[in-house]
Amino acid sequence: MTATDALSTPRRTGTAPAVVSIGYDLRRLTGDGAADVLTFPRAPGRDDLDRMLDALGGVLARSEHALVIYPQWLAEPALQRLQTVHAALGAERIAVHASALPPLAGGVLCALASAIGGRVGSTGELVGVLPALEQRLVVAAWAGSVTRLRHPAPSILQHLVSLWPGTSFGVVHQPERLVRRLSKKGSSFPIARAPEPMALVVAPRAGGNLDWINTKLNPALGNLAMQEVDPTHHGPRWWGTNALVEAVAHPSDLDALSASLTDEPRMRPCAWCGEPVTAWPCPVCGHRQGAGAGAPAQPPPS
Repeated sequence: MTATDALSTPRRTGTAPAVVSIGYDLRRLTGDGAADVLTFPRAPGRDDLDRMLDALGGVLARSEHALVIYPQWLAEPALQRLQTVHAALGAERIAVHASALPPLAGGVLCALASAIGGRVGSTGELVGVLPALEQRLVVAAWAGSVTRLRHPAPSILQHLVSLWPGTSFGVVHQPERLVRRLSKKGSSFPIARAPEPMALVVAPRAGGNLDWINTKLNPALGNLAMQEVDPTHHGPRWWGTNALVEAVAHPSDLDALSASLTDEPRMRPCAWCGEPVTAWPCPVCGHRQGAGAGAPAQPPPS
């Protein structure tokens, strides 16, 4: 079965939220059958508020809920503008999730959230499985320099070697963190084979070595079906170099993925809005009281 075949399996009926990405770029995965993610790749500036309000207002006119996914590493002014939009449009219909993933991996997370939304069952359940979904991704990169790389942090020797012309590095952010100088002898790269049916998404920038992805990284993962996408807006900032190819392997069987994420009875209804959730405050309405009909109902924070 190809990655496209697995992603194209018909979805179960469910009330899926519209997924909105602020700070991540990817609109969709090849053949996933889901609606495009509404993306705002750049950190929202002061002049973007009206545009964001109009766009999210249009989303809420078509969908019962919206799920906004954004990077934790956005600058504080951008986060404050996001909070302004959240409050202006009504917090009870907008769930939010902050992710620490790098730029391309966060975009893959958004696209996967959109693709499995109808299979999971509710907005609260979808938000609840996102941390586990993040951990299912394999995140790596080819980098022409690691002098400004922070996650994972290179050694002092790697910093120094990075200054030499022609050096390059293979970097793994997860599942295990690794920085490895790449040899011209063409040795294999120490990354584990994909543990489940997966596909690979790559975002090469000008000057990035896509050939290393094709001949070393992907064979080590198991020669996965590959989708090439445009470079991410925040890639150079996050990885610390413009000489870059981001790579993310993600589960490709969406039915199996959804079932594995929701097979534990972790959900409990929010005492205020009734949405099934895993933690408080409720990601949908902001209620902090906890679960269960016996909890005293208090209005969520405005």
